[in-house]
Amino acid sequence: MLKSIAAAATMLLAALLLPAYGEERRPAHMGLAWKADWNICDVQGAQPAPLVRIQACTRIIALGEAGNPNQTVYGFAFSDRASAYYDAGLYSKALADFDKSIDYRSATHAGESLLSFVYLARARCFLKMGQFEKAAQDVDASAERWRARSSLEDTDDWQRELRGDIAYARGDYANAIRYYDSESQSHPDQQELARKRDAARELASRKATTEDASPAIPKMAKPSTNPKP
Repeated sequence: MLKSIAAAATMLLAALLLPAYGEERRPAHMGLAWKADWNICDVQGAQPAPLVRIQACTRIIALGEAGNPNQTVYGFAFSDRASAYYDAGLYSKALADFDKSIDYRSATHAGESLLSFVYLARARCFLKMGQFEKAAQDVDASAERWRARSSLEDTDDWQRELRGDIAYARGDYANAIRYYDSESQSHPDQQELARKRDAARELASRKATTEDASPAIPKMAKPSTNPKP
């Protein structure tokens, strides 16, 4: 998954709320060659390189398309390959695989418990592609999935930072600050949140200064429809 989604806090919640997570991602009936590819495909972060991860995930997907019984791993391979495409800057290909992962998990219920995180990952991809409305819709879908599976009162905790990023990209700095402030209350030690909030505040201040300094545009007289000769 993407770095923001593969954060330690996210994995901790996954362990608490989804006890079958580990078993679900490591089916017993995996051949040695497939296990080697899976260990590469499912790695989070910069190592191994994204293109190496893409190749390993593609081989797993090919096995799934050939009717291999380990359909759960097949479904996860799409989201893992999407994350590798994202890390490689291939956002259109990442988006296509996130779509497949969501469709497959929804249809088969294999790995459906983690759909909230896949929606967040796809939202980040939409954000990179400048499709802000679709990014916001995926954040809403992630929150809805999370509320359906979580007993926590504050189920929006994992979506707030991304909502702030979307608002920031749109130039809506006031809402970006609001989301970053809210998330910082839950994670006061995260320096990246503080950096984003400070940047949003600076841009909001510049925007306000520019607007205050802009001269009023005079109204233009409406042209006559019957000009005199």
